[in-house]
Amino acid sequence: MSRDATNLLLALGMLTAGCGPRRDANPHPVLPLQPVATAQAPLSENTSLALADEQTACVIVSYEFQVHCVNRLTRIVGVFGREGEGPGEFQFPLEVFQGPGVTVGVVDALSARATVFRPTGAVASEAGLPPQFMAIGSTDAMVVGISERFEAAFDPSAAGKTLAGIELGTGSVLVEEKLPPPAELGIVVDCDRDDLGTRAAWHPGGWLVFGTCQHDLVFVEAPSEVAAPTLVQAPTYTGELPNRRDIEEYRTGMGLLYGGTVPETVVQQYAETPKIDRIPGRSLRYDSRARLWVGASRDRDRYSYFDIYVGADFKGSVRIRDRLIGFDLHGETLATLVERAVAEGDADGIPDREIDWYDIGKIGY
Repeated sequence: MSRDATNLLLALGMLTAGCGPRRDANPHPVLPLQPVATAQAPLSENTSLALADEQTACVIVSYEFQVHCVNRLTRIVGVFGREGEGPGEFQFPLEVFQGPGVTVGVVDALSARATVFRPTGAVASEAGLPPQFMAIGSTDAMVVGISERFEAAFDPSAAGKTLAGIELGTGSVLVEEKLPPPAELGIVVDCDRDDLGTRAAWHPGGWLVFGTCQHDLVFVEAPSEVAAPTLVQAPTYTGELPNRRDIEEYRTGMGLLYGGTVPETVVQQYAETPKIDRIPGRSLRYDSRARLWVGASRDRDRYSYFDIYVGADFKGSVRIRDRLIGFDLHGETLATLVERAVAEGDADGIPDREIDWYDIGKIGY
């Protein structure tokens, strides 16, 4: 076991705080941001976005088994990939992540493979992945994520999540540590999930954070700087109920499970349940200054919000336009994948997707 891995387990073992009562809603600083560039994004069921550099953003086109990369000048840099099992092909492209240099990686869930591409589509490297791998961070050498063994469905001893760092190009396992469930750490959770889940972010400096329950963040920081992990309740959480767009999105998504029409009792139950504080998908990310950005689920109609933390301290929020569904950070740039509101008279009634770039270099948090 590596020294870093041992330190991580020791830090996790010291976490004994409970979730605690909810706080009263208080006003917090909110900084409105204006985009510096905008480009159209193709329709897709996938919400993942990655920046190859500060100029180039890539998204997955789920209907075509492709990756679509575009720059700030609204020029298409590359469209690549197709359905298949060969090099540069995908069986189920799940998410994109930043690769080394000016590249973007693609996690293929069914192939259990990470392929790194240049934005033009040239393959740079391939590597095998653990099962059910979800990326939470990357460096020039590896992609870090949370995985879960398939055996967990019938073998209780195999249950739980694993933190894994996979070397790009070789597939060698550089980090592998089992993440104990909160119950073993003395954490009292008031939600159905009894694990640290896949809503997480990892920073090369040694920071690791998980989103738990509806409103809590578990920070596991560098042991040399912080004596023990810290559990923080999002100070902006108000227990907001789903809005109209949330409910329609839920109805559409659950339609596949119910074979078409979702029972109104099911929809009503969802409508009366407070939202989780974070957007679906990869909602936690660290920037180059080790600030944590949390894509919040509040509002998400005309505007969306990010909560920003330094260490485990909440610093404030920023506001962007439209409905946030995915984002990434690179250097001094924030890129957001958003859905625009359906305009009156729109023939297809489907929200358009766009990518907005924001300059975050002057944010004082």
